[in-house]
Amino acid sequence: MKKNFTRILIAAVAATLLYVGVSYLTRPPVEQGSKEVTLIMSTKLEGEVKEIFKKTIKTDAEMLGDLLDEGVVRAYFTIELSGNKSDAYGRFIVAINEFKTEDMSKGPWWIYDSKTNQTCVSAGYCSGIDATPVYDQDVFEFTYTDSFE
Repeated sequence: MKKNFTRILIAAVAATLLYVGVSYLTRPPVEQGSKEVTLIMSTKLEGEVKEIFKKTIKTDAEMLGDLLDEGVVRAYFTIELSGNKSDAYGRFIVAINEFKTEDMSKGPWWIYDSKTNQTCVSAGYCSGIDATPVYDQDVFEFTYTDSFE
């Protein structure tokens, strides 16, 4: 019985180390230090687009989620997030200012993209906000929309 417990413990430790190692090696590179990042937030409802926020922010944030947290602290906008930074994909946006997703199955929803962020461009999409690094001169566009067209 003691041998089985030892084998299970060794296997669990090995699996944990493997997971941590793979997570570390596959994370996107981050850019440390000061950078300027532009955030654009718009609504696109029933085909009509309205810009609600646009600002270039000087920041030391390394991940997009941290930059959004900074925007809240600086009172640029309010934001409601669901989930935790430690979740597999991190947190996701439920509301910015008064624009809130009330029903996740029907929308409208907050989506975002970047045509300048090297991680988003190389993957063909932006990952979760807590998994997307920010680089100097990035532009992120957030859209509250009832369609994915």
